[in-house]
Amino acid sequence: MGNGKDVLFLSQLTFDGQYHLTAYDIQEAALLSTRALVQKELNIELTGNASHFFGHGLSLKLACHSKIAHEEELKATKLIHFNLGYLPGSDKQVTTMTGTTMTALQELAPLLPQNSAITLVCYPHLEGMYYMHDIP
Repeated sequence: MGNGKDVLFLSQLTFDGQYHLTAYDIQEAALLSTRALVQKELNIELTGNASHFFGHGLSLKLACHSKIAHEEELKATKLIHFNLGYLPGSDKQVTTMTGTTMTALQELAPLLPQNSAITLVCYPHLEGMYYMHDIP
């Protein structure tokens, strides 16, 4: 999720209700920041609890990306977008890790329906330097 800018952009593309967007992050600050931005910019209300907000074709979940292969909604997934790095303006020690990202990619790829895509955006950070060597 980061601070929510990519989620906002993608939700504007899917806001017609034809698609559902689910975003994940391990940091509560990212979840709350994203919720606030999306609600303000789209003038909508997302309801839920401290680990999952939802509404208007959008779900925001407090979870690691290595766990999403177990989500029921993957059956209709068209795009999985990884935004790898750390939360801007926060502790840079809390970052995506090669191991969890590789687990997610290895588990997700065979589950996606035909004509789906996985994109990865890797921001420069120490852990991110290893992606170029680890991803076949």
